Amino acid sequence: MTDTQTANQEETAERAFDTSTVLSHIDRYNLGGEIEPVTWDIGGSSLTIGFVSPDNTIIGELNVDNFPATEDVELNIRQTSRLQKLIKILNDRFNMSFEYAGDEARTLVLEDEMKTVEFRLSDSTIIPDTPSLKRLPGFQVEMDITEQLASDFRSAESALDEDEFAVRTTPRGVEVVVGYTADSRREHNNKVTLPVSVDNYENFDNNNVTFKADMFAEILKANSDAETGTWEVSDEGLSHIQFESQDWDVSYYFVSQQEV
Repeated sequence: MTDTQTANQEETAERAFDTSTVLSHIDRYNLGGEIEPVTWDIGGSSLTIGFVSPDNTIIGELNVDNFPATEDVELNIRQTSRLQKLIKILNDRFNMSFEYAGDEARTLVLEDEMKTVEFRLSDSTIIPDTPSLKRLPGFQVEMDITEQLASDFRSAESALDEDEFAVRTTPRGVEVVVGYTADSRREHNNKVTLPVSVDNYENFDNNNVTFKADMFAEILKANSDAETGTWEVSDEGLSHIQFESQDWDVSYYFVSQQEV
């Protein structure tokens, strides 16, 4: 083997994608199939994906550094779950290339040592724009998302199978109540209360703001490998959740289920 061939093989290896890493990044926005159509914006060895849930209760952005694509390109993906299943067919590492119609990428080609996957991309006009928040409220509560909090919440949500939870301020501190609802007709349903450690907070004027429990559990599950996680909550009906690791970060704005 010549020095040139060896160098080309080494460059190809450096540009190969780790299958489990790519699937983990997809999980961060797909959230168990909740969010499907997105645009992957690849440029300068980085990946940016803005996303929004169908009911507009989750708006977010994922940023990945050291993304080993060879071209700057936008990939319009209508069915993320389909792409996810196709990637799972591949071996531990794969290469990525693109086929174009004019200036727009139309086919995503994924190849490992033996298999080739061709995934048809969509027209940009059918991918929803990620809305921007016109105004951010003041966040009265800020906390770290610890492994214990994430594990306890996911266990409580799974055990109760309730669709709501609340963050509440009390004279004793801050608590997360899984199964809490502001609906008086369901006020006696099952609940799990999780006290959380918060250094500084302000009392809520409105202690009845609830969020979707299953979606928050999916967010925690998708980011269980994060190095840090923070969570801000406003009694005006908005949460901001941020996870970071060495090569990526993701931000979610999580809107309350009811008018406040």
